[in-house]
Amino acid sequence: MPPILLPAAVRQIIARLESSGHSAYAVGGCVRDSLLSRTPKDWDLCTDALPQQVLSLFADCRPIPTGLAHGTVTVPLGGALYEITTFRTESGYTDSRHPDRVTFVRSLGQDLARRDFTVNAMAYHPREGLCDPFHGWDDLQNGVLRCVGDPDTRFGEDALRILRGLRFAALYHLTPEPCTESALHRHRQALLQVAPERLLPELTGLLCSPLPGALLETYADILFVLLPELADQLGFPQHNPHHYLDVWHHTLAVVDAVPPLVPLRLAALLHDVAKPSCASVDAAGISHFYGHPAKGARMADAICRRLRCDGALRHRVVRLIELHDERTTPTLPAVRRLMRRTELPVLRQLFLLQRADAAGQAPATRPAKFARIAQVEALVSRVLDEGLCFTTRQLCVNGDDLAAIGVARGPQMGLFLERLLDEVVDERLENNRQALLSQAVRWLASPGENSQKSHK
Repeated sequence: MPPILLPAAVRQIIARLESSGHSAYAVGGCVRDSLLSRTPKDWDLCTDALPQQVLSLFADCRPIPTGLAHGTVTVPLGGALYEITTFRTESGYTDSRHPDRVTFVRSLGQDLARRDFTVNAMAYHPREGLCDPFHGWDDLQNGVLRCVGDPDTRFGEDALRILRGLRFAALYHLTPEPCTESALHRHRQALLQVAPERLLPELTGLLCSPLPGALLETYADILFVLLPELADQLGFPQHNPHHYLDVWHHTLAVVDAVPPLVPLRLAALLHDVAKPSCASVDAAGISHFYGHPAKGARMADAICRRLRCDGALRHRVVRLIELHDERTTPTLPAVRRLMRRTELPVLRQLFLLQRADAAGQAPATRPAKFARIAQVEALVSRVLDEGLCFTTRQLCVNGDDLAAIGVARGPQMGLFLERLLDEVVDERLENNRQALLSQAVRWLASPGENSQKSHK
């Protein structure tokens, strides 16, 4: 077993509790990650000291009464936060989330027995070593995900454990043992009782694990409870030269192919959500999916709202889906038009999504698609490196300049600036002050032409 090196602050907390006659251990995920030679995100502790005793013992640290009813006190120490929870048992889960009753106990074994999976039911003490009554270390070594005790009981207590179990399986390369696997499927509908704000971190954690596609395929019935809009993709054919996979398996390939960033993985999962509802087949038997990016963006917006995604994440996912099938011609005018209407951070991620989308398509079509994306991306870099104009802010004239020649402030001003930008981006006019003002003067002298073009 790899050695576990407890941070100095954790050893200090344990020592202070022990000096007052209490027992204390590092517990849960920090022990699991340490055994896997991973750096824990945080360190949690458990103790037989009651919450009020913990508050008193660490009064000098200004402890936070995080959840006294459930035995948890957060202690700030050395610039980090440490959750200290009293040994407890739980019973009754009316809302499939919170225990109806919490009982503080003196036994570490009883506390570990209430936990979800064996790999999370381990504790560690600097002198006693590993406490592992449910053989979590063996399961970690053997790549097994196993509930502590009866799986039906564990998932009945908190249905979120279903999705959390899949996240652990993907992140730590674990395979659910048969009883746990059966219960995962059997209890999947209970996920509908879980608050979306609790579901989202587990879902994104699962999506951002290494190559989650195989696990999503195996447990598609569970994912479809959360995202029923995806269910129609399973087995839905794509009879055209660009594809060799059905919509669902193409989606999984794209998820695996994008970098593990939350906006990208969510966008990859949802990028073709509208394909089944937009499908048509022509006289030659070729499948088409006209309008699926726009409809998919609207569907993704509704899904993100339902999952309680924050506004920035929702906007990014929706915009990526809206643009994912954009086939910009690799010319400077076309690329500058694309840059004009797309934020640069979105554009950078769009290229990653488009490459992944191409990677999930028919092998013979990939080289040309990869080449076009690379050419467009290179032109974006050129525009930025050379400072070429693609926004009205970059024009060599501004509103004051146009007002000086008689352009009215307000809608007319905005129209003139946008039209001047059109001329520059499409390379019909150089971006210099004299050329821009001369063109504006010509438009002022021909109001009919100006009005006609404004309605194009």
